Amino acid sequence: MIDGYHFEEVLDPFYPGVVFTLDVPDIDRAQYFAEWVATNDLPDFTFILLPVNHTCCGGDPDHVSPKSMVADNDEATGLVIDAISKSANWEETVIFIFEDDPQDGGDSVYYHRSPLLVVSPHARRGHVNHVHHATGSIHATMERIIDVSPLTELDAFASPIYGCFTDTPDLTPYDYIARTYPLTVNADEVKPLPMTAAWNAMDFDEPDENVGLGRVLWKMYTGKEPPWPRYRLSRAGTDVDDD
Repeated sequence: MIDGYHFEEVLDPFYPGVVFTLDVPDIDRAQYFAEWVATNDLPDFTFILLPVNHTCCGGDPDHVSPKSMVADNDEATGLVIDAISKSANWEETVIFIFEDDPQDGGDSVYYHRSPLLVVSPHARRGHVNHVHHATGSIHATMERIIDVSPLTELDAFASPIYGCFTDTPDLTPYDYIARTYPLTVNADEVKPLPMTAAWNAMDFDEPDENVGLGRVLWKMYTGKEPPWPRYRLSRAGTDVDDD
């Protein structure tokens, strides 16, 4: 049970890859959801997992390549937005798209920055919000929208992302674009790196167990060492892993 609810009341057991797996293409998940939302009302809160952008297995020559997996994830994300924007729920919906953690590599401003997309008739289209927010701000915004209490002090004190919204809704739906990058395996793209001890230590059966994967992929595609440092010094004076 989850907070008094039975699993079958909060999870769709038929959703492809309802348990975390990178062996199910994200487009299969998105197509299932698109068909479902066309004939069903969305609940007050919906969480959709599209995990293939984790780019599992690095440079395994027989595995789907990281670039191909990202293309799959992008297409699936577009199809989900397309389906919701053409559903009966669109006028009352806001979609937050964000990474569970930023592991994609170094950044010119700060290593742990991560993109957030806000999609809604009530969102300011084409707007770039320059206000600093953390993950707690996303939770704080969602909690206010569906009128639920904060879960922790982190979201209780976080500032909501008000700057992304407008008082004048735009109900124009979105049309997704099919992937333009082909389905490839690593052997089709680059000479894969040997399966090193670092790769062998990664657990691709669980999320967020792939420390250093971003650095491996950078070297795989560029042939060069990553330009960002392996560690940074935290405010507490200890080394923090940036992958």
